[in-house]
Amino acid sequence: MTLPPLVEWDQQASPWKEYIEVVFAIFYDDFIKTQPQFRGGWVRCYQKPIIDGKEGGFWHCVTTFDSGHKARFPDLRRCERIRWPRIIIENVDSEGFQIDYWTKIHSTSRGQKTRHYLWFQEEYVVILEETIRAGGSTVFYLITAYVTDQKHTLERFCKERN
Repeated sequence: MTLPPLVEWDQQASPWKEYIEVVFAIFYDDFIKTQPQFRGGWVRCYQKPIIDGKEGGFWHCVTTFDSGHKARFPDLRRCERIRWPRIIIENVDSEGFQIDYWTKIHSTSRGQKTRHYLWFQEEYVVILEETIRAGGSTVFYLITAYVTDQKHTLERFCKERN
């Protein structure tokens, strides 16, 4: 089984604003209009903050945070792979996909949460956060997804996985 093709941006053919609309349309279909399931629960994206009419969960999947500027900036590699998170989530246990999986307790402003890491071929990670709702049902929120090509990220994930 293979991942879907990249959603490449032809800078000559369309401006950034048009490209990000194409990327958002894919994300919208995969996580807002419909949702994948993971470990018996639905996967949703965080809605807030809404920026340019797009959910916060979307922006975490297509931008990177620059701590020096304390702002998010577009990340073309994340945008190109926007079709990958749903496929990885839905195939975490499938034969033919090399997806490493582990959980980790993460401290947030909302308390401690269990985060699920789905790492495809040590190349791309999808991070989900588990929430138990009032009725006892489990919902997973898509936190982010990104290419894992930085040395410190690879080392940290290898250590956590093992």
